Amino acid sequence: MYIELHAASAFSFLQGASLPETLVERAASLGYPALALLDADGVYGAPRFHKAAKQAGLRAIIGAELTIESGGARDSGFGTRGSGFGTRDSGFASARPRTEGLKD
Repeated sequence: MYIELHAASAFSFLQGASLPETLVERAASLGYPALALLDADGVYGAPRFHKAAKQAGLRAIIGAELTIESGGARDSGFGTRGSGFGTRDSGFASARPRTEGLKD
């Protein structure tokens, strides 16, 4: 089973182009049981995403991709290696994705 855990909507300027409703519609047509929306630096598309997912019978997983400034450099906080959670020493060591309730 495949579940997209890092989709960005049109609310993430220059990162995503589709509205949350369109992302949910496509995920439902592909038979996904869930979809994660991670907009850049906020949860701007979350209300529309949650409503559309509920209507489509999908589990909505909501998060945000945060940009952290450290010493003048921009850092996403999670790094690019490993699972993306707990791979950096930037204060996110306890971050873990919540997947309870998802079944194969």
